[in-house]
Amino acid sequence: MADAIISLDQVSRVYAMGHVQVPALVDVSLQVNPGEFVAIIGPSGSGKTTMMNILGCLDRPTHGQYLLAGTPVAELDDDGLARLRSLTIGFVFQSYNLLPRTTALDNVATPLLYQGVSRRSSPTSRPATSTATPGPTCWPSSAS
Repeated sequence: MADAIISLDQVSRVYAMGHVQVPALVDVSLQVNPGEFVAIIGPSGSGKTTMMNILGCLDRPTHGQYLLAGTPVAELDDDGLARLRSLTIGFVFQSYNLLPRTTALDNVATPLLYQGVSRRSSPTSRPATSTATPGPTCWPSSAS
């Protein structure tokens, strides 16, 4: 599991609805290695959104262990989670969530501000590089 980018070990998420405990995700184990592509599919109510929220560090598991790029997510405070998200995760939402009065380049560059990249030090070079090479830096040897 040490080489995995994402490692879930018996991860569960239970929500409290008053006195009732609602299990949204139960004992999920998953390992995603560099170069792998993964699809999370299932019927409505099967826990896909809950799992994606956990993988994106937007929610925390109730039980189990989640390692993101070797970092135990449970040990991070909110600032640590935000830093890890900023440096390791890219979100693509169904509704895009772009800033409407902003250019495509500025939409890409906005997260770089949270990483401390100054516009003066690199106004376009880093975002242009980010948009010039879409996709992972490591491609799988075969796809099915």
